[in-house]
Amino acid sequence: MKIQSMCLVVVALVTFSACKNEKKVEVPKEVITQVLEPNFIVEIEAKVSAKDDFAVYYTEDKSNEFDGTMAVWTGIDGGDKFQKVAFHLPQEVVPTNIRIDFGINKDQKDISVKNVTMLYQGMSFVIQGDKFFDYFIDTKEFPATVDPVNGTLEIKYEAGKFKTPYFYPTEKLLKEVQAICYPQ
Repeated sequence: MKIQSMCLVVVALVTFSACKNEKKVEVPKEVITQVLEPNFIVEIEAKVSAKDDFAVYYTEDKSNEFDGTMAVWTGIDGGDKFQKVAFHLPQEVVPTNIRIDFGINKDQKDISVKNVTMLYQGMSFVIQGDKFFDYFIDTKEFPATVDPVNGTLEIKYEAGKFKTPYFYPTEKLLKEVQAICYPQ
């Protein structure tokens, strides 16, 4: 009788402890940030030869009048690997136009851009490097070419002719920004 009771207790313990076998699911921080982040974010994945600073300028009135009061700067380390840098616009800012400035380092050599991602409250839009000039104006002022094999934008520096390469948005970019900010 004692053995039967003991067996019954063991079976009950195994059964009840098996029911508590809960699986813990971890959500990557990037996913949580994308869903909960109230700021409009621009991420650039790029490779630069020397440490530099990039900027994202924005307007909220649909104009192309960019100035330093509406800009976010961030640093990028030099090296031979691609790295992501993120620009968090101030809370409650919903841009209507965006300009990207690729560096102020006069000793910078070449810059390679793999992609530009725009995120807002769980919505996102990615511009591959080789499609950059579909969304930003190629002024021909800065020597830049598209590398369709690697899917990158290559910005070249000419010796003795430094000027910060910057690119204004096209109408196509404005529509994409509006689509992620005001989904229908």
